[in-house]
Amino acid sequence: MYIPKRYGESQANKCPFCADPATTTNGEKVPVCQRHKDKELGLLKCMCGRYLAIMHGKFGVFFNCLNCGNINLKKALEINNMS
Repeated sequence: MYIPKRYGESQANKCPFCADPATTTNGEKVPVCQRHKDKELGLLKCMCGRYLAIMHGKFGVFFNCLNCGNINLKKALEINNMS
């Protein structure tokens, strides 16, 4: 069954700490909820063991690894067991 997307549903940002809707950004410019606006993600590691550099682009926040390349926010949080 085909259910069409409604306006605004395609990019629903969620807080990486509690999975509530993200309404603001923290110091690292990561979308978070109001309760976690003072909290930061800290250093995240890639699967290869190197640290990820946080980057901001046209489509939101992503991470960059020198070995693996670009990694999206969801995948980086899954690797570091934060989701």
